[in-house]
Amino acid sequence: MRIPVLADLVDVFLPRICAGCGEIIHNDTFLCAECSNELAVRRLPAGAALLNGLPVVAPFEYAFPVSAMVTAAKFRNLPRIFLPLARAMYEALAEAGLAGYPQVVVPVPLHHARRRERGFDQAQYLAESIAGFLDCSFLPKVLRRVRATPPQKRVGRRQRMVALHGAFGPGRQAVEIEGRRVLLVDDVVTTGATFEAAMQAMLSYLPAGVLFLVAARTPPPSDVPPEDPIAGKGSLDLPEEQS
Repeated sequence: MRIPVLADLVDVFLPRICAGCGEIIHNDTFLCAECSNELAVRRLPAGAALLNGLPVVAPFEYAFPVSAMVTAAKFRNLPRIFLPLARAMYEALAEAGLAGYPQVVVPVPLHHARRRERGFDQAQYLAESIAGFLDCSFLPKVLRRVRATPPQKRVGRRQRMVALHGAFGPGRQAVEIEGRRVLLVDDVVTTGATFEAAMQAMLSYLPAGVLFLVAARTPPPSDVPPEDPIAGKGSLDLPEEQS
């Protein structure tokens, strides 16, 4: 007779809940079969798209179940839900032919009060995972959040830029990005205002270029086709793909 192991007992007494719909599941994907199928529907075409002039790579559209996964991870203190999203972010870079671009990976930081309240920093969690996939330097202290900003969900880009002005400053590792290609990581992008504010705080340290990576973007840029990857203000001098 088979003797139950610890994982079996955990499933019985602490069953895993689907991060999408909340149904009980017994797998390591964090989603039930129905939500997994819906996740595949939200997959975006390969490539980088311009969002207000910034080159952004994202594997998913910000809609259910991605939105539910992000909410569950951040507000139920379940950072491990970000693991499959981090893997998808790395795959999106590879599919775009950009896995060889970054030399350093930098998270967009939370304010320390928000991090203390949440229990972790989602961008740092994602960025560290992605740096491991890419086998390149992870620099969590390039940027610091100088001041907290109110939730930006219901305001437009102009209001976001005003609210985010001066929100970021250079951290003690900022000197390490000089002449290096930076991958700036966050969980979700809407207008690009947060990325632009963070990038402005880094520019005096002369990075060779900046590429932006998120788990999901909303709304999808409609002005640049996916096959026209990187152009304009955020253009990159791309190296040859590493073998």
